[in-house]
Amino acid sequence: MDSVLEQLSTIRIFEELSADEREHLIRESELRHFSEGDQVIKFGQSGRFLGVVLSGEVEVSSLDKGGERQLLAIMRTGDIIGEMSLLTGEPSCADVTASENTAILLIPNRVCYSLLSGNTNAIMLLVRTITDRLRKRKVDENTRLRVEGAWNAASDRYGLSLTSSTPAKVLVINCGSSSLKFSYFDTADPSKNAEGVVERIGEKNGRLETSTAKGKNKKELGPVDHEDAFEAVMDFLTCSEGKFISDMNELTGVGHRVVHGGSKYSSPVVINEDVIETVEELCSLAPLHNPPNLLA
Repeated sequence: MDSVLEQLSTIRIFEELSADEREHLIRESELRHFSEGDQVIKFGQSGRFLGVVLSGEVEVSSLDKGGERQLLAIMRTGDIIGEMSLLTGEPSCADVTASENTAILLIPNRVCYSLLSGNTNAIMLLVRTITDRLRKRKVDENTRLRVEGAWNAASDRYGLSLTSSTPAKVLVINCGSSSLKFSYFDTADPSKNAEGVVERIGEKNGRLETSTAKGKNKKELGPVDHEDAFEAVMDFLTCSEGKFISDMNELTGVGHRVVHGGSKYSSPVVINEDVIETVEELCSLAPLHNPPNLLA
């Protein structure tokens, strides 16, 4: 960490941060190593991080009208990548590829916003950079076309897809009185995402409906209670043709939707005994939903 701390202190955007703030930034970020030819940022990709090149170099390029690759810039040690997307919300209008073995500190946007919000000089530096690029874009048709192309190529224009700085497998549960809905997310491979619902819990003709990249499917379960419904979901995730996970231990986290958290809980919290006790106390406000939420 010491060498990274020293490097950050020499980069203008971070030079006014205290040593503690830079240590916090490093802890909350990911140091990733890229080999020659590895793609760091893809054309049309939503901006989720600010990158600091710590060693090596990357090439910034895009395809021109004729389909030929055009080199736009070479970024070396100490350079920043991803700042346009960070401040404007635009998708990347170029590919960024490692041209040799390269180390990059990937700083999540939330960390940048938090630490830089009180750093006036850093904000002004970024604003001047953005202003200069927007001014050039106004008179450069190729740049305008690249930006338009990036928006057209963006698979997640509004940043709504679940992503993470490191690969994660997340299961989200919405357990109701007569149904159990679920969504499974694999941030390393969105093609493995899945969702579904077990319907008619408490009846004689329960059914599991699922949807994956391969299509939709239905499975009759017969009589089911909430425990049976959850077992059906786990059987689908672990034993189906796709075999999304081997067992529960592969899950990075599980999120539960709770209908009523009262005035105490209005945003996500880590579930502990206090949370469970409070949700239980509020069952009278959502008698059809809080109890099955607790069962989940």
